[in-house]
Amino acid sequence: METGCYSSGSEYRGWAAEALHREAVSIRLSHTEGQFRLAHCLLALDRGRGHVALGFSSVESYAAARLDVTRQKVRELLRVARVLERIPVMRQAFRTGQMNWAEFENSLGTSRPRMTLS
Repeated sequence: METGCYSSGSEYRGWAAEALHREAVSIRLSHTEGQFRLAHCLLALDRGRGHVALGFSSVESYAAARLDVTRQKVRELLRVARVLERIPVMRQAFRTGQMNWAEFENSLGTSRPRMTLS
């Protein structure tokens, strides 16, 4: 879904490759941070039963109706938030961008997470 001035990519016309790379990295880190924050916000709603106060029977129902997030994605986010609470080093790596979402997901089944250092 394209909206606003970012719909055509024309704002990047004429940018040098290195500048485009820095912009892409910044956007990716913002996305990862957003996923991190959303996961913890949904966990707080779930634990505090905030979804009930908002008129929903589950946090999954709330997120589907109000945030356009699938139930499966909500369950994944909640699982991630719970894991991050228990493993501070992984939480820090994820939050600072040393580990991206896919690497985090892949590491859940292993004892040693793979990290991308930049």
